[in-house]
Amino acid sequence: MRREWLQALQRWQHCEEVQLYGALQEVLAVAVCDWAGLPLDPGERGVRTRELVSLFDDAARGVGGHLRARLRRHQAEAWARRHIEAVRVGARRPAEDTVLARIARHPDADGRELPPAIAAVELLNVLRPVVAVSVYLVFVAHALQGRADWAERLRDGAQGKEALHFVQEVRRHYPFFPLLAGRTRAGARWRGAAIPAGMRVILDVYGTNHSRRDWVEPDVFLPERWGAFALQTPSAFVPQGGGPAATGHRCPGEDVALQLMLLSLDMFLLRMRYEPGERRPPLDFSRLPALPEGGLVIRRPGAMLRSPQVLRV
Repeated sequence: MRREWLQALQRWQHCEEVQLYGALQEVLAVAVCDWAGLPLDPGERGVRTRELVSLFDDAARGVGGHLRARLRRHQAEAWARRHIEAVRVGARRPAEDTVLARIARHPDADGRELPPAIAAVELLNVLRPVVAVSVYLVFVAHALQGRADWAERLRDGAQGKEALHFVQEVRRHYPFFPLLAGRTRAGARWRGAAIPAGMRVILDVYGTNHSRRDWVEPDVFLPERWGAFALQTPSAFVPQGGGPAATGHRCPGEDVALQLMLLSLDMFLLRMRYEPGERRPPLDFSRLPALPEGGLVIRRPGAMLRSPQVLRV
């Protein structure tokens, strides 16, 4: 990711303005596809990025957006299926430790290779969430604009734990998707209410992360809270779902998202120079996922070489 971002900076430095959300999507898409054993040719980078982005950015944006997301899911699955089948017939030979090779050879419960359509979906289930971290990376940049004191604190030699406090507060404070939906596997009771098996329920992600029962000044962005306050209950912090990742509705890629956010702090503060837009845009809560209006525009970006070691955790 760092390599692709630095290469992108060479292109961005010729631009007066860059819309950060769209620019980082392609950086992430190229990086994760290369890591997964699916290096993208320059001519297909834009196409694959749009397909992967549409799966999380269009799906809840009205009828037109939802239909576009379905079409691009069909296109992305066909692309992934072609690569799975090419590995199986020997036309592609990715390294054995790549995601592509492992999913192509992964057996089902009966010891048979997964059907190509299912293997393709599982491959996208690795690629898509990494590209979706672009939302969090834009939130990191937006938070840095709002807390210049913390930007200086991190830039001038803060300890790694303080960088972690900053990105954890970004995950708590900012919205991604407001809720998660599911169906109960067995009957249960919650605060006196009966919940039968098979009932659709929702987890209020944003409300939980802003609950006054568990958080002091929950609507204020305070990275300091992570060093000063002990989180009383793990279920109060659910930016990427709740429960254990192995058995609950928690994203198994949570640590990957954290590391990419820490990398973005390194990039924004120590590896690149840029000017923020004329004003710090408000968040547009009418879209899913919510974003700073305009996708957060930065001006006159360029590379700035400086040691990133102070931000490593």
